[in-house]
Parts: sequence; structure tokens; C-alpha cells
Amino acid sequence: ASPMLQEIFGGRLLGMDLPFERLDAPALARVAAMGAGFTGLLSLFNIVGRFFWSSLSDLLGRQPTYAVFFLLGAALYAAAPAVGRAGDVGLFCAVFCMILTMYGAASRRSPRTSPTCSAPRSSAPFTAGCSPRGAWRASSVPCS
Repeated sequence: ASPMLQEIFGGRLLGMDLPFERLDAPALARVAAMGAGFTGLLSLFNIVGRFFWSSLSDLLGRQPTYAVFFLLGAALYAAAPAVGRAGDVGLFCAVFCMILTMYGAASRRSPRTSPTCSAPRSSAPFTAGCSPRGAWRASSVPCS
């Protein structure tokens, strides 16, 4: 995350219109510190996403929540290059912070899908639900 931010925005992070390759050592150090801050911010959003999305899933249900993950995730990933080219650092950070909330939530929600949607006495469906492919399959099965 840090190199991505540094290389996309370079000197624009410091208010200079210079590409990353033309920054001097003190400017590179400042940009690296900003990149580290961005990485920390992403971690915080990953943690918050676990609580936000699991709470929303309790309200909406797992299947609608996964639909939101898919649609919102696709839209955010598609928008990221254009936002980067536009040079809007704040919006770029917001896009990736939102994406990272879904990473934390998906890993938190996946194992829970299988026992409620399959035979609770069998360990095989639960194990399948712990993998991404198994979680996708379990999320697409109607639950009673």
C-alpha cells in the first residue's frame, strides 16, 4: 500500500508537481512516512469493517451483504485507476479504505455461512465454508 501511494502521487503528496523518481532524499523520507500512515489507516479500516459489515449482515442477512460486497467492490476497484489519475489523494485513500473494510468483513463472515446452510452434524461442509470458494458456494445457497 505504501509504495502504491508513493509511486502514484509522488511529489503531489507534498504539494510539489514532481514525479516520485525526481524527489530528493528528504522528500522521499516524508513521502515514505505518509505511505506508512496510509498503510496504518488501511489496517484500521480493515478492523472497523469487521464490526460494521457483520452488524449490517445481521440486519440484512448474509446473501444481501455478499451482494453489496460484490457490487460495491467491483465499482470501487473499477474507479480506483481513474481516481489515481485524477490526482485526488483523499478520494483515492477513501476508495481503498472502503475496499479494505470489505476484506476484513468477508474473512470474518465466511466460516459462519456453512453451518447454518448445511447439515450441522457434518464437518465437511463447515470446512468447505472456511475456504473462499466454499464460502461463495454457501452464500449462494438459500438458508431457511
